[in-house]
Amino acid sequence: MNNEISALTAAIEKYGTSFTDLVVGLSVGSEDLYRISPTGIENDSGVGANPADIIEYIGQVKTALAGTSLSDVLIGHVDTWNSWTNGSNYAVIEAIDWLGVDEYPYFQNTESNSIDDAYSLFWTAYNATSGAAGGKPVWITETGWPVSGKTENLAIPSLANAKTFWDQVGCASAFGKVNTWWYVLQDAAPTTPNPSFGLLGSSANDSTLSTSPLYDLSCPNVTLSLSVSPSSTASGSIATASSGSGTVSTTSRSSTASSPTSTSAGNGASTLIVSSLFLAYAMFAVAALF
Repeated sequence: MNNEISALTAAIEKYGTSFTDLVVGLSVGSEDLYRISPTGIENDSGVGANPADIIEYIGQVKTALAGTSLSDVLIGHVDTWNSWTNGSNYAVIEAIDWLGVDEYPYFQNTESNSIDDAYSLFWTAYNATSGAAGGKPVWITETGWPVSGKTENLAIPSLANAKTFWDQVGCASAFGKVNTWWYVLQDAAPTTPNPSFGLLGSSANDSTLSTSPLYDLSCPNVTLSLSVSPSSTASGSIATASSGSGTVSTTSRSSTASSPTSTSAGNGASTLIVSSLFLAYAMFAVAALF
């Protein structure tokens, strides 16, 4: 933790606002509450942190940032939706400015989780998180559908299904309404993992990394007639797919997401920017591992 805070403050001192102007928010920790949950322990997901420790780390970060150009940055924590709906973790919600939710219907293998169910599963989880947030904004900090890999119950990885998920959850629903970070620009290099969520595939190095996505990200007209859709208010919208190799992002207007029975999207997320800067319009994550 101390090393990460030192690295952050050193970057602020060295690069100043050319760095800090790119920062949308700081996440103190990532999926730490999930890791100490029964499911996280069963899945051998690694070392987590309890609410009291996360709150202590948040205090350390705020102290370190006092008087810097990031002193007013919005601070949050990223976790799974069912960690946020667990009442024993509410103290973390009280300590942060925004909640980040990582939600993958693909991994919900104890439920009917085919691509046909994915939209409903996703927004049910998001709305449950929003309901537990005490009025604070909920950002989509990770989501996506794998392009290849093993089947999880009814969830089949494929380019076609990944595009369907992008179109329905992203283009027709989240983009322009909820701050969104898509997983992931490039999943791994040079070996393709199982499952793989990468939009650009794998490459031995950055110089040979393609800038052409594996499926169409242009957000063609998509119309949905479903009963579950976003239910929170978000100020500003950034849809971003990020990896250590770069950032694919779409930006659009501020708006309020309601709960219509039919939503549609035209080209609201059709302008794609491929950037070599990992932090361009991306969330800088602090203390992802404690």
